[in-house]
Amino acid sequence: MGPGAAPAGARFSRPVRLALWQGALNAPGEWEAELREVARSAKEGGAELLLTPELCLPGFHFFGHSGFSAQREAVEARIATIASEEGLALCVGYAERRHGARDFWNTAVLVDSAGQVRHRYRKHHLWGNEANLGIVASDEDLEAEEVVVETETYAQRACGSSMVSRCCLD
Repeated sequence: MGPGAAPAGARFSRPVRLALWQGALNAPGEWEAELREVARSAKEGGAELLLTPELCLPGFHFFGHSGFSAQREAVEARIATIASEEGLALCVGYAERRHGARDFWNTAVLVDSAGQVRHRYRKHHLWGNEANLGIVASDEDLEAEEVVVETETYAQRACGSSMVSRCCLD
C-alpha cells in the first residue's frame, strides 16, 4: 500500500469529523472529569470521534512516577459512560494493567457513541523508555473492526501504534 492509500475495507461514505487531543492531564486522579470536559468541547465543536494521545490515562508524565492502579474493566466502563452521555465516539490511550501481573500494556480502546467498546489495541512495538516503565509489547493479532459513529457505520482498522487516526485521515 502506497503513502496516502486507504487500507482495504476502510471506506467512508462521508467525511468523519475528528477531534485530536494532544494534551496532558492536569491530575491523574481526576482523569474522568478532564476527559469528559475535552469530550464535551469536541462534541460542541462538531466532532464525531475524539482521539487522545497514547497513555493519556493516567498521563505518560505521571505514569513513570506512580503507575496506574485502575483495572481495565473500571477504566473502560467510565470511558464508555462518557462516550454515551456525550454522544461522541472515543479512542482513548491508557496504561492497562495486565491481569495477574505487575506490568502494563500501552492500550488504546475504541468506544462508539452509544458507549459500546468496539476494539482494544495493545501496542506491539515499544519505543524509547517504555520497557523501563513496566510496559510490555503485545503479541496479539491485529484485527479490523466496524464502529458506529452517530447512526452510520464506518470501517476502522488498527494501523501501527495509532488505532484509527491514519485510517480516518486517508
